[in-house]
Amino acid sequence: MATLSSIPPELLLKILHHSLTTALQTPPVLVHGQFTTLTTTCRTCAYRNIAGVCKTWRAIAQEIIGRDVTLANGCGSAEKDEQVVQVLEKYPCRANNVRSVDASLRRAMCSWSAWAVPSANGGGYDDSGSSGSDAANIISTRQAQAERWHEQCLARERQRFVRLLKHCRRIEELDVDVGFFQDLRMQPSLLPPSIRTLTLRNCDAADTFTLLPHLPHLESLTLRLALDWFLPPLAHIDPSSLPSLTHFELSTTAFGSTSLPSILALLSNSHTSLRALTLRNKGASKPTVEAFLPVASGLVEVFAGQLEELTIKDIPRCGMRAPGTRALTGWLPSRPTHLPRLQHLHLTGLPLPDVATFTRSLVLPDPSAGAPDSAKAKCTGGPPLDSLTIEDFDAVSLAPLLHALRSLHALSSLSLLRLAFAREGEMRRRGEGDWAGASEECEKWCGERGTKLLAGWGMVKIEGCGWW
Repeated sequence: MATLSSIPPELLLKILHHSLTTALQTPPVLVHGQFTTLTTTCRTCAYRNIAGVCKTWRAIAQEIIGRDVTLANGCGSAEKDEQVVQVLEKYPCRANNVRSVDASLRRAMCSWSAWAVPSANGGGYDDSGSSGSDAANIISTRQAQAERWHEQCLARERQRFVRLLKHCRRIEELDVDVGFFQDLRMQPSLLPPSIRTLTLRNCDAADTFTLLPHLPHLESLTLRLALDWFLPPLAHIDPSSLPSLTHFELSTTAFGSTSLPSILALLSNSHTSLRALTLRNKGASKPTVEAFLPVASGLVEVFAGQLEELTIKDIPRCGMRAPGTRALTGWLPSRPTHLPRLQHLHLTGLPLPDVATFTRSLVLPDPSAGAPDSAKAKCTGGPPLDSLTIEDFDAVSLAPLLHALRSLHALSSLSLLRLAFAREGEMRRRGEGDWAGASEECEKWCGERGTKLLAGWGMVKIEGCGWW
């Protein structure tokens, strides 16, 4: 009979890695109208269960867990973050094992406001026994102490990040808020040259161009624009000093603006290497988004001939638009733009694609274009589109998309079709749009072609109350 000790090491590593990563996630679900997975099992609990089996399993589990480090970046997590950094400083082998660092501030916690402050309720007494006449002075003093402690706490957190980077020199993925961890601006050499995937938040153009030459192996870059991002005046950019990217994501999240020439300067060494492009708006102001649209459509046009993956996401808050607003139409090129290599297309929050979308804007590869030497084939011939994902927040009918699926040969060879419609339930309840018949037709179309269908009408949906 086989025993645990007889399992080959390679297989054991795969099993334990799956148990501490993929196995903790749900199957795909819809959260606010978008496909995602959720963590349903505590990773620490899973680690403890595995580590309790034997020393070998504990060592393997520790190695898997130790590949990812998250700095929660708040005074409420200072003790935990300090423990993590001290362990990495004490054990170089564990520091060399770190591959991913999250210093994005997304999980920031702060407890400085929980300082006890006396209440000043007109002539009453506070907790310390002082009279109401002294309450204002006590509040002011306590507030000043709390703010001073808070600033010291944040300063120590910045130093922890510096200490971590000095010891973890084999990091391959980093997500960092440069506006908070400002030491990177002064010491760009702190970044390990091994980084291949980088997300920069609150980082202006000058700092971006300072950091990137230190990352010769960088393949994927994400810019989260919360600040204006423009090429410095009279700046001379040497394209050879910049990495050759295979994936680039540009995301506007607040009030920051940019320009197409500035972004093209950033990508000046990626004109032949770029294969995947992601463009995203998440909660930016209306003027900011309107200024962002020409940049987005311009990037699609410039890199259309080489893109294998294109993702465009216009995400309303909690999957709900403000009353009276509609999907913006300026994301796609206004003229036919051929994408002869495109394999994966992901559209979120855009007007529902129809025949015109794939003939007058995004012209997809079409194997039936003709002989290889024909002019049409040179533009449209190539492997057909492999996967199409549509996450829609506005459509009241499937008819336009169904017509495109039936009419266009470029869509006939899909291996995966993912569809999510935020208003589907509402339309079904109101008996509008013939969603029952349309969904059956879509399933039939996929079944005839062997296309895997992941449809929102057959999935678990998770929604909040909305922000509007």
